[in-house]
Amino acid sequence: MRFVLTPGALARTRFVISPLAELIGALTGGAAALEAPRQAVGSGAAGTVAFRRWRAEDPLHASFVDLIGHTKWFPDLIGLAPPATGEVRLEAELAQLAAWDPDATVRTLEDSVAQAWTPQETAWLRTPALPVRLAAALRSAWARLIVPDWARRQRILRREIAFRTALIGSSGWAGAVDGIARDVLWEDPDALLVSRRTGTSLLVHEHLSFIPTTQVRGRWTCDGPAGVALVYGARGSRAAVAPRRGQALGRLLGTGRAAVLLALDLPGTPSQLHAELGYALGTVGGHLAVLEDAGLVHRARTGREVHYRRTELGESLVGEQGEEP
Repeated sequence: MRFVLTPGALARTRFVISPLAELIGALTGGAAALEAPRQAVGSGAAGTVAFRRWRAEDPLHASFVDLIGHTKWFPDLIGLAPPATGEVRLEAELAQLAAWDPDATVRTLEDSVAQAWTPQETAWLRTPALPVRLAAALRSAWARLIVPDWARRQRILRREIAFRTALIGSSGWAGAVDGIARDVLWEDPDALLVSRRTGTSLLVHEHLSFIPTTQVRGRWTCDGPAGVALVYGARGSRAAVAPRRGQALGRLLGTGRAAVLLALDLPGTPSQLHAELGYALGTVGGHLAVLEDAGLVHRARTGREVHYRRTELGESLVGEQGEEP
């Protein structure tokens, strides 16, 4: 599947944060955590407990999460492309969802049920005012599951967007999109390959949005009501699962240098690391210089900024530090 962009759509292509996409990614991660706790997307054990409690509050919560966590086709009313300009706000996204026609809502949910790989309960599809009820359920999930962790999630997403946007100027869209997700490839001059499963092409007249989330794995596309979007996991998404302690790495490199190396799950500038870690800017610069001399990080200028990222040696050294007790 390819999105082929008209010149106008290409000019309006951008990276943007979608609160609804972040929430859907967290809910699907929570569903996976019920079956495999190590797959959880959230604030560690506390996030998993909060998800379980929210899911148990209302049968609608459980049924909806079970569906989106076990289907190959997301219902259209949650796969909404954000507008071409401006900040995307959750309330605007939920208002758009709540305004869906009830019959159309049932049809798209039934399409998802048909693509599910586990048996699904369907009595909830007859819930009166179902779009409004689903919007209310997602609003409560946001308050319970995302708000307590939103500041940290935003830092990851903003770093991802800053890094990718800077790459547009130095490497074009092909460089900016490189490594976003498996099988996703920018085909110069104006096409995005989003899946190799079909040779179908969609001509996009409005705009294309790239939406990073802190989900560890998985991606999906959004089509309409205006424009299209690709939702994907940001490079730094592992950092959203739980803070990375790295005690063993700290004993090897020193606590400060280990913290800087671990913070580079996503490439970052010294200023970004300074803001995230709370170290003085000069201290961050000193740690980066030592790590660079040791061959654990390298730097590259993108526009006016210098971004640091881990080398293969650095990635190997970090290993599974996030799994320490």
